[in-house]
Amino acid sequence: MATATTEIGRSRLVGDREIAITRVFDAPRDLVFGAWIDPKAIGQWWGPRGFSTTTHAMEVHAGGKWKYIMHGPDGTNYPNEVRYEEVEIPERIIYSVTGGTEDDDTHTHRVIVEFRDKGGKTEISMRMIFPSTAERDHVVNVYGAVQGLNDTTDRLDEYLHGLQHNG
Repeated sequence: MATATTEIGRSRLVGDREIAITRVFDAPRDLVFGAWIDPKAIGQWWGPRGFSTTTHAMEVHAGGKWKYIMHGPDGTNYPNEVRYEEVEIPERIIYSVTGGTEDDDTHTHRVIVEFRDKGGKTEISMRMIFPSTAERDHVVNVYGAVQGLNDTTDRLDEYLHGLQHNG
């Protein structure tokens, strides 16, 4: 299957508290940014392969919240709440997220997503910053966060490709 990505970045552990990815998409920045702030769009691609996402509320502005549940392929629900700290359209989104499972929703980290125009393409740099090494390692080992971030950006790529080539 052809994809809209010109450079496939893979997520990686950075330092002792971060997971990061940089990836270039063959889509204009406004389209890519829009996929992050439209509740109907984000439900089409957010989360690892096999997961679906239900948005209950999404107010994308500093101080706003995005409340959603990721539904795992095994039936496990993963409730999450994003609190937007900064939204600079179409350049940057900074937020904190609290989530986990219905029985363990205490995992919190900060995310910085930057969108750079690359001549009609878009480079996204995303950094997930955890309060400690132990917290980062927990979400990597228990929730598969590194592969989950790879899957999520793959799904975003497929979503953008479909928008540009199917409608």
